[in-house]
Amino acid sequence: MFKKSSLIVGILFFTVFVSGCGTNKLVENQIENNLEKNLGGNAKVDLNNGAINLQTENGSLQVGGKINLPEGFPSDVYVMDGQILSAMQNFGVNGYQVIISTTKSITETQTLYNEKLKNDGWNIQNTMNLGTSFILSAIKDTRSLSVSIGDGDEAGVVSVIITITDSKK
Repeated sequence: MFKKSSLIVGILFFTVFVSGCGTNKLVENQIENNLEKNLGGNAKVDLNNGAINLQTENGSLQVGGKINLPEGFPSDVYVMDGQILSAMQNFGVNGYQVIISTTKSITETQTLYNEKLKNDGWNIQNTMNLGTSFILSAIKDTRSLSVSIGDGDEAGVVSVIITITDSKK
């Protein structure tokens, strides 16, 4: 898992560095070759106006631009109103990770997640309020869920990181 995550991070840094040089197609082909070599199977990479979209047989990653929830994202997991900054499916683990930026406060976001997840049948296991951030963990069936809420990069912006893993897959 660490090797796959390190590979993806390395590829993203390489992409950002080289894509500024105007060689998107060359970079796309290089990343596709590296992913196929290290992860196996086919890979498709699109770099478009600062957005990165990686698709492999086992997972996907979207960063920048207009991002949608990954295919098959569970309908019983509340997704905060706001801008989706990145979305991953099955990269490193069986599950999903979505990062959202919202203008709602940390307290409001925390309350919404507590209520919505309970209403959708999630069993809240732990919560941790750290003042400027909040972490919640829950389980349902064979799935584990973590929601991390904290100050974003800009004033008045809150980041929400939703991570879902499924031990069944």
